[in-house]
Amino acid sequence: MRKMGLSTVVSVVLVLLCSAALYAQSTFTNPATITINDDDIATPYPSNITVSGMGSIISPTSSAVKVTLNGVSHTFPDDIGLLLVGPTGAAFLLQDGAGDTTDLVNVTYTISDAGTTQLPNTGGWGPGTYRPAAYYASPLNAVFPAPGPGTAYNSPPTLGASTLQSTFSGTNPNGVWKLYVVDSTAGDQGTIAGGWSLTITTTVSAADATVAGYVLAPDGRGLTGAFVQMTDARGVTRIATTGRRGSFQFTEVETGETYLLRVKSRLYRYAPFVVQVNDSVTGIQLIPDR
Repeated sequence: MRKMGLSTVVSVVLVLLCSAALYAQSTFTNPATITINDDDIATPYPSNITVSGMGSIISPTSSAVKVTLNGVSHTFPDDIGLLLVGPTGAAFLLQDGAGDTTDLVNVTYTISDAGTTQLPNTGGWGPGTYRPAAYYASPLNAVFPAPGPGTAYNSPPTLGASTLQSTFSGTNPNGVWKLYVVDSTAGDQGTIAGGWSLTITTTVSAADATVAGYVLAPDGRGLTGAFVQMTDARGVTRIATTGRRGSFQFTEVETGETYLLRVKSRLYRYAPFVVQVNDSVTGIQLIPDR
């Protein structure tokens, strides 16, 4: 127990179009229980989440990286230290010294730069979204022993000058993310019963290619009024309706990606068509199964 008169100082894919920037957001979860052992490292240590299929750059926004702790219980939450390490080795202290003797009982909460308030220095807290906070300066700050980085990490504004955004934006999100959890003082313990979730927002590269072609009937004539669905690797789908001569077109298509085209018609059946877009692709002919 460390509180001594200190002053008050967690996968669905969504694509958002904001001004001229295109963002993709995904949530990844490791539901395995994390046991917060008394005055020791947690089990497992670390708890890992593997991210894949995201854009190459984490966006420079306050919601760029969010961590949700699912079902936290602890008899003295002041002892809990949480550290997030990204695939590039960038490390950020999410929580240290928050709360005091007020028990946490199965509380699910999110740590994000976009939180409306910081994790409190005293008292407990309930479900919600909180800004990261740490209240113990060296040598009392949380130490994350190997394979953790010790004390080589960025700290939030309550103790340092960093944020989740400043630590991780601009880095590649794909790879293994690690959550290190420690209990700093003897006498209390806890669990994160539902594991943790990681939500990441990335900036998608410029979308300036065109994908176009024709949906044809068995006799080779264009089929008007059919629906063409174009789905990317993240599961995001766009729909176009064929016009005269069966023509369809998708504009502002992100390059460097593979897409799946499907035709919806009440008259004929079409096999899915895969197209790799490195530049504009035109003249595609979608022909029904015989």
